[in-house]
Amino acid sequence: MVIPYNKKLLIVTLLLLIGATIVWRILEHNNDKKNIQLVLQPQVGDIYEMATENGHYTLLKVGKVAGESVLVHINEYEANKKSQISQLRDEPFRPEEILFTKQTLRVMLKEGKILNVER
Repeated sequence: MVIPYNKKLLIVTLLLLIGATIVWRILEHNNDKKNIQLVLQPQVGDIYEMATENGHYTLLKVGKVAGESVLVHINEYEANKKSQISQLRDEPFRPEEILFTKQTLRVMLKEGKILNVER
């Protein structure tokens, strides 16, 4: 049986899309597992990318870890778009500390308030 060229192209395109989707899901799952692990075992200097209540984005920086308590400093600036978060890394963090528990941070991650964790 001979398959016309345009149908071959369609089949190849569909297979590539399916493959790309599978790879993307695997990478996303691995990143989620990494973030959960980093939130449950925080270290001083960890950076949390966070969505704010007003629809903006900012960074939290771990300043101290004591048992189940995690003290963080919030960045002085916010970004309008998720793609602009990386620009905040060079901006100063507020000196005030905000107290979270590891469990609260895990819930924030699960709810999508914490987007990513960098160590």
